[in-house]
Amino acid sequence: MIPFADILTAELPRSRRRVDLHTRAAIQPVGVRCRPVERDEVESVLRVAGVRIVDCWGAIIAPTLADFEDELAREPVPVRQSSDNA
Repeated sequence: MIPFADILTAELPRSRRRVDLHTRAAIQPVGVRCRPVERDEVESVLRVAGVRIVDCWGAIIAPTLADFEDELAREPVPVRQSSDNA
C-alpha cells in the first residue's frame, strides 16, 4: 500500500492496461494493473488525492481546460535530493 502523499506523479503509458506510479521511495515506477474501463476511475481517485496525471512523455493530462490550467498553476512539490558526497 502506498500513501497518496508519497506519489509524485501517475504516468499513463501507451498500453492502457496499467498506471505507473512514481513515488518518493521507489526508484522504479510502481505499476498498477487496471482494465481500460477502470482506468478513468483510477485517474479520478488519484486526481482527487492531488496526484498529477501525466502521459508517457511527462505532459499533464486533465479532463477539462480549466483543470489543465489549475494543474499548470499548481507548483510541483519539492523533493529532497541527496548526494553521496554531501
